[in-house]
Amino acid sequence: VEAALLAAPDVIDAVVLARGDDGRKHLAAYVVPEEGRTVDTSALVAHLAAELPEYMLPSTTTTMRRLPLTTNGKVDRNALPDASPVRTDDGRFVALRNPTEKAVASLFEEVLGVDRVGAEDSFFTLGGDSITGLRLMSRLRRAFGVEIPMREFFRVATVGGLSDLIRQRIIAEVERKSRDKTSRTK
Repeated sequence: VEAALLAAPDVIDAVVLARGDDGRKHLAAYVVPEEGRTVDTSALVAHLAAELPEYMLPSTTTTMRRLPLTTNGKVDRNALPDASPVRTDDGRFVALRNPTEKAVASLFEEVLGVDRVGAEDSFFTLGGDSITGLRLMSRLRRAFGVEIPMREFFRVATVGGLSDLIRQRIIAEVERKSRDKTSRTK
């Protein structure tokens, strides 16, 4: 996981730990960007999803100016901040724009146990991980009758992105059924 993080754009140092003392462990990534750069968490998650199996994806990513070191020059893992999966609110909220986004946001809230999900909120920024992602995919399948591959989910990951993908899949299915019906009547 650390090697995949280090191969990501703008990341110069990284460490991954198993965190959680409530019986629910999760992977927490700590990354240091190149000086003067920032790490786009959504792009980082997409990069990792292309490189790693779902169960190896960190559920949280903490950006740091530098990793704490022991007197021996090794990463001081005990000095790393807590990285519980919680929502990080940058103050930007994009209202839900249509019924599909409202339904998807409701499922985000249900699966992640969060309130007030906006159209541009990312599943991973809200604390989601690959396990809760599978739960969400199952609920989306039941709610909309469409299959969304995990790779596609990791690529879009926002309420708006998933809603667009769902609408595209529904339209494609309606068009397919229409073509099938037309070809049977000829």
